[in-house]
Amino acid sequence: KMALDGSTNLSMTVEEIRPVSPEKLRANSLSDAVADYLRLGRRREPLVEEYFNTHPNPSYGEEVATAFHEEYRRLRSEQLSPDAIFASLQSFAGGTGRDEPSHEAAVLAVLCYLFERCDIFEAPPAEASP
Repeated sequence: KMALDGSTNLSMTVEEIRPVSPEKLRANSLSDAVADYLRLGRRREPLVEEYFNTHPNPSYGEEVATAFHEEYRRLRSEQLSPDAIFASLQSFAGGTGRDEPSHEAAVLAVLCYLFERCDIFEAPPAEASP
C-alpha cells in the first residue's frame, strides 16, 4: 500500500497543477466525469512518482505499470466503454468497495500517473508536422 494518504502536506497550488491532457481524454472518448477524477488525482501524482523512484526495488514502478497495462488491455478486449474501463481500473487499484477519502485520493493519483505515462489508455495521435 502506497503512502499517498491525506497525511502528506502538499505545497502545490491549484495553479501549479498541470492539466490532464485534453487530447488524450478525447482520443480515448473519456467522459467529463473521468476527466474530473483524473484532475483530482493530478494533485498527488508527484507522490506516486516519488514513491516509485525511492522504492527499494528499482523495478517496482515498471512492474506496477506493466500489471496495469495488461489489465487495461484485458478490459479493452472485452469491448467495455472507456468509462467502464476506468471504473474497472479503479477497482483494480483500490478494491471493489469504496474506502476512506484518503484511500480514494491515492487510487486516483496512481491512475492519473499511469494515464499520463500512457501505461493505461491510448496516446493521442501525433499531430502532423506543417
